[in-house]
Amino acid sequence: MHGGDDPPGEPAVSHGERVGERGACAGGAYVPLPATVAPSRMAAKLTVVPSEEAFQGSVEIGLTVKEATRVVWLHAVDLEVSEARFEVGGKARAARVVKGGEQLLGFVTDEEIPAGAAKLFVTYTGKVADGDDHGLFREQEGSDKYLYTQFETSSARRVFPCFDEPGFKVPWQLTLTVKAADTALSNTPGVEEKAAEYGWKTVRFAETQPLPSYLVAFTVGPFELVDAGRAGKKSTPLRFAVPRGRAGEVKFSSGAAGKILTLLEDTFGVPFPYEKLDFVLVPQLASFGAMENAGLITVGSRYVLADPGDEDSLQRRTSVLFMAHETAHQWFGDLVTPAWWDDIWLNEGFATWMENHIADRFDPAFHMEMTAIASASRVKHEDGLLSARKVRQEVLTEDDVSNAFDGITYTKGGALIGMFEAWMGEAAFRKGVRVYLERFSHRNATSNDFLTALGEGAGKDVKVPFSSFLDQPGVPLVTSKLSCDASGAKLSLSQERFLPLGSKGSAGASTWQIPVCVQHARGKAVARTCTLLTDREGELKLPALEVDKGSPCPDWVMPNAGGKGYYHSMYSVREVGTLLGTGKAKGKSPLPETERSSVVHDVWTLANAGRFPLGDALALVPDLLKDPSPHVQASGAGMVALLRDDAIDPDLRPNAARFVAKVITPKVRAVGLLAKKGETAEVRVLRRHLLGLMTVMGDDPKLFGEASALARKWLDDPEAIPSDSLDWVLRIAAVRGDRALFDSFAAKLKASKEPRRRHQLIGALAGFREPALVKAALALMLDPAVDPRDAPAVLWSQGPENLPIVWDFVKQSYDAILERLPVDARGYLAAIPGDFAMKPTARRWRRSSRIA
Repeated sequence: MHGGDDPPGEPAVSHGERVGERGACAGGAYVPLPATVAPSRMAAKLTVVPSEEAFQGSVEIGLTVKEATRVVWLHAVDLEVSEARFEVGGKARAARVVKGGEQLLGFVTDEEIPAGAAKLFVTYTGKVADGDDHGLFREQEGSDKYLYTQFETSSARRVFPCFDEPGFKVPWQLTLTVKAADTALSNTPGVEEKAAEYGWKTVRFAETQPLPSYLVAFTVGPFELVDAGRAGKKSTPLRFAVPRGRAGEVKFSSGAAGKILTLLEDTFGVPFPYEKLDFVLVPQLASFGAMENAGLITVGSRYVLADPGDEDSLQRRTSVLFMAHETAHQWFGDLVTPAWWDDIWLNEGFATWMENHIADRFDPAFHMEMTAIASASRVKHEDGLLSARKVRQEVLTEDDVSNAFDGITYTKGGALIGMFEAWMGEAAFRKGVRVYLERFSHRNATSNDFLTALGEGAGKDVKVPFSSFLDQPGVPLVTSKLSCDASGAKLSLSQERFLPLGSKGSAGASTWQIPVCVQHARGKAVARTCTLLTDREGELKLPALEVDKGSPCPDWVMPNAGGKGYYHSMYSVREVGTLLGTGKAKGKSPLPETERSSVVHDVWTLANAGRFPLGDALALVPDLLKDPSPHVQASGAGMVALLRDDAIDPDLRPNAARFVAKVITPKVRAVGLLAKKGETAEVRVLRRHLLGLMTVMGDDPKLFGEASALARKWLDDPEAIPSDSLDWVLRIAAVRGDRALFDSFAAKLKASKEPRRRHQLIGALAGFREPALVKAALALMLDPAVDPRDAPAVLWSQGPENLPIVWDFVKQSYDAILERLPVDARGYLAAIPGDFAMKPTARRWRRSSRIA
């Protein structure tokens, strides 16, 4: 059909109906389905068996025909149609199938289908994916096999011929025929189960609320179902579907799920929108961690499962974050769905902000505000590059859809939500969110719809300032200068685009409307004041503070109150000393830990860009390591990543090494390699930061020797190392490890059935430094005894000093690597030669900077 010729014997199809011939992607451009036909309902019957390579299906598609046509185009990939027919006005019409590239099928009838209602019936077969987690895919746990679905962004078409775009949101009704011994679950509760001959059964599920195709889901296998009780205003039933034999490992998660749902209902002010909520645990995932299918959340086992004796604070926090994120999507993304993928930031950014908000309320000891500040700092580094993309990026090709799922979407999107919530106030923000959810319930909406609703909640314009951050890339740098006179105190504000050192862009090329909130104090009197900086320069008058006598000038000004603003603040050395209580101003900082951490992250960024003296930044480290907050200590320790070789005169590099040994090593020894009984979760986070830093920049023979001894002991006794210390102990042991230790780790990896443990071992195997062992680690990618979904971590986790070895391996084994890699991971191979554009010292710094 390509080239414009119709197949012999087929009726001529007009140019307007020929969209399917161009496929979903013509010359890289995405071609949407014609607007002349839309679905009104989907009903599908499938026969699925976890051990089989194929499945059988049939669908009945209700159609709304807006203009008379002879062809209906549907998305379909790797589906073989055996029969198709239309039903128009109660009468059947034969349909012939024409291919429209790799993504589309056209269903053609001789007579025009008039405007109005019609139906399309299709019988077909499809393929089960093995080793890739998209479409309908198989996983194995022990000898048991399971089937799961993952349809986001465009893989529903691998299971159903359908309208596979988020703007098509209709009710779905699924019926599954499965083996009698298997459990079948879908988005809705089962309403009928019938036994059939020869060990089969048929399960019919209730019709869903309107859903886009990417949120439809089902799973089949010998699950154990764990009752997690009921929660929320509608007493929603909660369950966990766990691989057989592992029900005891969801004790914490199943107890937490109801509290999370209740907290979310309280925040949204809208009851949970579906009849039930199941969490389905997937043994191993390669391209995603969890998915928010309506009423049927899938999540990787290692994020939720933990033996009650092997749980730790970090594991519990991870479990809460994953469940909070995906459950928040049941409102943001499921109840209200973006009309198109260019607004996916709203789904993911909101859920990212919400996961921190809910986890903090679930357990304040998680200190999620500190995590949010650190995450925002990392994404600002990415967003500071001239190559950074916009949050609300146009989606014009299939690749654009995949590229939209990144740190800009998730972390920057979440940070922007947090900034505007702080500026608007919690009550106004919640009111706007409630307006949005109620107005677009079970429908599609856009970012503009959301921002309009927020404006209604706030009673002021939110759309224009928020859009200034959505529709242009980059991070503002805000400079504030304090002046005081008889009339009072004021801040002169200015903004520019923050650019890294050496950038050839123009800092004055962008202007945002920035919610700037500052904290200022005199004596014990403290005030918070906000303004909207709409131009390149502005002014903020600080309200007078109640003081007995003296100057109206405040003792200090924190230019980013709460660290909530998505901007960098410009600081002088003196201002930093005052705010952190360091240097000449040594004493107790007047700021809470969130704001102290925000200042430290900004200083790191400014020093890295040559806008804050490097020596003064490093001089902060000893004092920061004494800070009462382990989180601030971790941020301070990360400051040593500024000591990259290309920033230091060669004659001074030995001094840099001595600095690390003098300042960081004693702190590492004080914290120790192993978690101690009764220590806080914060200290455990600090330990992970310090040990991660030591794998890159440390040179302490005593520490490496202790790690090696512990690792060898653990090989014989799995209880020798607490679970939350294990990964970094193994990685440090690997840095100077020998062949015997490597072989022991590799044997343990191949024998392990536990995804979390395999993840820890892969990270360690990627850390060996001897060239022969680096090659041996890379060879694991092609070892049939290593799960291909685990193996890529060996490649991605290599240090920059090993890049030549990595590159030789990729060149020599490219076809074999490509064959082994999951489909969604193959594109990352392109990043490896790109690393050669960076100096080895810069690559080394880039890796270490992630720790900060």
